[in-house]
Amino acid sequence: MEKYMKPILCSLLILLLSSVAMGQTEPKVEIFGGYSYINIKPDFDQDRVSLNGWDSNIAVKLRSYLTMEADFSGHYGNINGMNVKMHTFVFGPRFGRHGKRYNWYGHSLYGISHISGDGGVLTPLIGVPADTGFAFIPGGGGFEINLNQKLTYRVFQFDLLLTNLGNGVGQFHPRVSAGIVFSLRN
Repeated sequence: MEKYMKPILCSLLILLLSSVAMGQTEPKVEIFGGYSYINIKPDFDQDRVSLNGWDSNIAVKLRSYLTMEADFSGHYGNINGMNVKMHTFVFGPRFGRHGKRYNWYGHSLYGISHISGDGGVLTPLIGVPADTGFAFIPGGGGFEINLNQKLTYRVFQFDLLLTNLGNGVGQFHPRVSAGIVFSLRN
């Protein structure tokens, strides 16, 4: 009888743990909205400029290992006393882990960015008063704390945004966001 106890106990433990794991479903859809800060350098000869704004994204789980994300952001500030705004839309895969208390993820996103400014303030910097160009986040990610089944606090999302606005030369812009995530589960 003793030689059968070990396999029976192991089988019971596996069944118990699998039922606990099944009760913790990952969200099918996550919707984020929050504050965002970006530090831009429109031209390599210009000093960096801080812009404040918002960031939102929606993430849809396609497979257990793959989530697709669409990220929209708007940032506002001024250069030489003139208003400047930058909007970005990027889309791509997200990989991560959802835990009981904490979540983490990484993503690589591709899309477009648009920058414009009042009074031609951007013309000396990027050669045009406004421009739309390729945007790419080669690497970014974040860390979250689960508040309950439907709400999560995104402590930070850090992205390194690459754009080629105006002069066609790539510019790197670090971006940090934080806010609330709403989760929709099965």
